[in-house]
Amino acid sequence: MVEKLLADVVIIGGGYFGAAAAYHLATKGFKTVLVEQGEVAGGASGGNFGRVQLQDAEPGLSLELSLAGWQRLLRLQEELDIDIEFRRSGSLIVATNHQEWTELQEEQQKKIKAGLNIELLEGREVTRREPLLNGELVVGASYSLEAQLNPFKLIYAFLNKAAAQGCEVLENTPALGFEVANGKIKEVITSRGKIAAGTVVVAAGAWTRTLVKAVGLDLPIDFIWGEALVTEKAGPLLRNYFSLASFFASEQSGADGYQVSLCCTCSTAGNLLVGETMTAGSPGELADEAGYRSRQENLPFLVQELARFFPALVSLKAIRSWRVPVACTRDHRPYLGFWGPENMLVAAGFKSSAIMTPIAGEIIAELVAGSCRFDLSEFKEARARWAN
Repeated sequence: MVEKLLADVVIIGGGYFGAAAAYHLATKGFKTVLVEQGEVAGGASGGNFGRVQLQDAEPGLSLELSLAGWQRLLRLQEELDIDIEFRRSGSLIVATNHQEWTELQEEQQKKIKAGLNIELLEGREVTRREPLLNGELVVGASYSLEAQLNPFKLIYAFLNKAAAQGCEVLENTPALGFEVANGKIKEVITSRGKIAAGTVVVAAGAWTRTLVKAVGLDLPIDFIWGEALVTEKAGPLLRNYFSLASFFASEQSGADGYQVSLCCTCSTAGNLLVGETMTAGSPGELADEAGYRSRQENLPFLVQELARFFPALVSLKAIRSWRVPVACTRDHRPYLGFWGPENMLVAAGFKSSAIMTPIAGEIIAELVAGSCRFDLSEFKEARARWAN
């Protein structure tokens, strides 16, 4: 147990958004405490590839925030004074049949009109950009110059800077509930004691829905189990981040059931990162630690897809695999703003986490301070319901 703490802001969740919020809040002078049920970067934020994606942003406010996040990331490494392994690299979204290609072109044309620099490629132009790709499987692709970063380094950079400004980070400290009075959360109940809070930020990814139900609010934030692997070091074999258009189609359908949709890239160190199998999750699974282990029966399907699209890479030796719960919403828009009790702020369900992280952290700090430069009403619109 710890002595009872007092905080201007309590943040629940030590991933991308909790860490970014801690940094910006502490920098603004708020006494901030962050609680994380395990280790920071131990969930979906640490389990993703650190891809800074623009191509998959939804038109509207999500795209506006993605563009703002991109501009922040371009100067963030210097601001944090640490190498987060931010590097520019191309991104290919590949269609393997004519229906996918038609839908991909229609979707990307909307984003081109909104100002994104996206190229639509056909035939040999696709394999010219990615020589190891099996061109016989490709009908067309969209291409954009995007970026990659190291999620662990980014999260720890945010938290180290926050700690230097007085933020307290409590790992292995799950939030268990809330004490509410007069429509406001007075205290956050944790495994190590209670923390009095002026504002509570719930940035707990797949656990967000369960947490906010404790105050009678039901936010329809679902999650999928994303499974991936990393290979031995082999150098920069791929020129681009590769993903299939079917991955985005699966998100459009709500990611029900089980699906394999290949995406892969090379890490800065030269390892090949390969994903992902996707399985719809249920809340009860989050309490089962065994659920986080990779399902060995799923991995062969991932390897088969890699062999189909990149035959030259299939001989690489896999050295580790992992499985994490990834929050998602049916309308592909995040929850970002005040919900439920008047001092509870939710930040969860982001479609592209890395690119949204720096701007979402700024927005959270602005909302707590009482003024936000963005109109977030698009993310509200009767998207919540009160739990029974």
